[in-house]
Amino acid sequence: MNVGKEAKIYWISILQGWSMLLVVIGHVTLTNIFENPATPVSTEVERIIYGFHMPLFMFISGGLFYYTKIRKGKKYGVTIRDKAKRLLAPFIFFTLATFVLKYIFNPLMKRPVELSFKQIINSILYPASNPLGEMWFIITLFIIFLFYPVFKWSLQWNKCIVSVWITALLLNLFFPKDIEILCFSQVAYYLVYFYSGLLFFKFDAYKYTDTKCFFCSFSYVFCPF
Repeated sequence: MNVGKEAKIYWISILQGWSMLLVVIGHVTLTNIFENPATPVSTEVERIIYGFHMPLFMFISGGLFYYTKIRKGKKYGVTIRDKAKRLLAPFIFFTLATFVLKYIFNPLMKRPVELSFKQIINSILYPASNPLGEMWFIITLFIIFLFYPVFKWSLQWNKCIVSVWITALLLNLFFPKDIEILCFSQVAYYLVYFYSGLLFFKFDAYKYTDTKCFFCSFSYVFCPF
C-alpha cells in the first residue's frame, strides 16, 4: 500500500465510511427488540455491530485528532472552541428541535417529553435522557477532547505514553458503568480506544495496514467473534 499523504486520507476515509454505515445499520433495529429469540439473525447482526462499531469510531476519532490538532500544534483554546462549534452547537440545536417536535406529537411518541426547563437541563447533563438519546456520543467525545493537554504532554516521553494508556485501560475495565451525568462512564470506557487511535497515527502504524498480521490483529481487537 502507498503510505503517502493521499493514501493515508483515502484509507481513513474508507474506515470512516464503514463506521458510519455500521452505526446506521445498528440503529435500524429490524425487530425493535434487541434480544428476540424469534429473530436470531437480526439479533446476531445487532450483537456483532454493537460489539465494535463505537470502539472503532472512537479509535478513528483519536487518530484524526492527532492528525489534525496535536501534530499541527493547535492551541488548546482554539481547539476546544472549534470542537464546541462542531459538536455542542448541533447537540443543543437538535435537542431543542426534537423537544418541540416530540411535544407536538407527544401522543404518538414512544418516548414522550415534558417541555420544561428542568427536563431540557437534564437532557444536557444526562444525555441518555435526551429526546435524542443516541447523541450521547457527542458529549462523550467532547469531554475526551478536553484532555488535549494530557495527550500532548504524554506524547513527549514513551514512559508517559505507557502510563496514560494503562490508566485509560484500567478506567475501561474498572470504572463504574452507571455514572450517567455527562456520560462519565462512557468517557472512561472509550478513552482507551481514542488514545489508541491517537498513538496509531503518532507512530505511523498505518504503514503496516496492508499486512496480514495487522488485519488479523485489528479484527481480533475490534470484532466480538
